[in-house]
Amino acid sequence: MFKNINFLWVSLGQIIGVIGTIVLIKLLTNVLSVADYGNFALWLSFVGIATNVVFGGISPGVNRYYSIEYKGKKIASYIGAVNELSKYGVAILLLLLLFSSVLISQLNLIVKQETLFWLGLYSIGMALYGMLNGLLNTADLRREFAACKIMEPWLKALILIYYISGEIHLNITNILIIYSVATIVVIVFQIYTVYIKLDTNGRVENSEKIRIKKEIVYYSK
Repeated sequence: MFKNINFLWVSLGQIIGVIGTIVLIKLLTNVLSVADYGNFALWLSFVGIATNVVFGGISPGVNRYYSIEYKGKKIASYIGAVNELSKYGVAILLLLLLFSSVLISQLNLIVKQETLFWLGLYSIGMALYGMLNGLLNTADLRREFAACKIMEPWLKALILIYYISGEIHLNITNILIIYSVATIVVIVFQIYTVYIKLDTNGRVENSEKIRIKKEIVYYSK
């Protein structure tokens, strides 16, 4: 019965999340020109590539070692290790964004610095969102996992609807701001859930934290 309920939560989250994504695409095609939508899709592709390159390898290790450290009652040290690995990943993403900014400048492409800033913030947000949602799923927090799957597209869609109803002109930068804000809201919920639902109040052992970091990185190679 318990497994069936978990399956139901995950399926519900996936289905409603997909519907939200479809609504989101429809809204974007209504507010952006064909050229702008193509450019926006290109930026989202960059976000996907950047987050997969940096966090794609870490996330499986994070998910795998949760159950191991849970059995060993080392969750506090495990969370500490994940926090540090996340910081390293964010730093690499920022360096990647800086490199992209220099490359764009050298190629004489016209891209606003503001757009690049929000693109970088959204990249970081989606990387953390994906990793944290994987952790929620692995930790059997399926209701929370489903809630995040629903919130992520629908928050974006609802904010877009608010601006569209007010007949406010939206460009690519504005939409990246909306996407970033919505993603940050979901991440706050994810972090709150991790610290409330998981046993993170234990003592963080530095030696254990280092060991877990090494094992996650080794597994991710």
